[in-house]
Amino acid sequence: PLLNIPVLVYLDENIKKITDKIGIVYKAFLTTNGSMLSKELLQKVKFSSIQLTFDGLEKTHDRLRVSDHFHFKEEIELIENIMNFSQAKVLLRTNICKENKDEIIALHKYIFEKFGNERIEINPNRTIKYHQDDSFEMLSVQEYAEVAYQIKLLWSEQKGKFELPVPRSTPCKFPYGNAYAISPEGYCTFCSGSMDQEKKYFFDVDIENKKMFSVRKECKKCNILPLCLGGCIIQYNLRAGACTYEKYELKNILISYIKHIS
Repeated sequence: PLLNIPVLVYLDENIKKITDKIGIVYKAFLTTNGSMLSKELLQKVKFSSIQLTFDGLEKTHDRLRVSDHFHFKEEIELIENIMNFSQAKVLLRTNICKENKDEIIALHKYIFEKFGNERIEINPNRTIKYHQDDSFEMLSVQEYAEVAYQIKLLWSEQKGKFELPVPRSTPCKFPYGNAYAISPEGYCTFCSGSMDQEKKYFFDVDIENKKMFSVRKECKKCNILPLCLGGCIIQYNLRAGACTYEKYELKNILISYIKHIS
């Protein structure tokens, strides 16, 4: 959320030089709350995609914000700036919980009506309750599945095509691959959602100390396994549900796909 702009610009300029020299494509992606994303930065750094998070329509979004900054209207203004001052796509991430599930479709429709769909992509997300004092109530995977399927139907209407879910090629790279989350202080943690409070500097992390990929017993019997490869281990350990939503909506997804191609 807090952009170290001089470092960001420095990295962007120098990575461009390296990739131009060796002839490979360079794309810059950004996830931010947008509060420090200026028109000047949008013009200077040629972002391919910028992810912004919405927690519902205006009243709900502003109420569920963790901090009292960057309210709904400001995020809408930022999308306008992205559209006007850059060529970047906007990745619309929606945090979905019990408090906002009934207005998530209306939120997506509002965004599409205001900005179209050519430069909008979607990233619906079931909000996980990592702490007991979090200010929302978490949906079960099955409850979330109903909302996610409706979003998929709306998205198919916008794009004029209905896509089947794609099997994952690899499991989460945090427990099994060479991926780490680095904090602004330079510390490395298991992942951004980890409850592990152990802090290590990135150069002290043993990249070989990763788990061998294994599948839980209950997952081996699941016909959705190729779509999630076991899901998020953090959510599983929290007993928050690690299954993908398609487990509960696969029949409806297949019916909708057949109707679309018929």
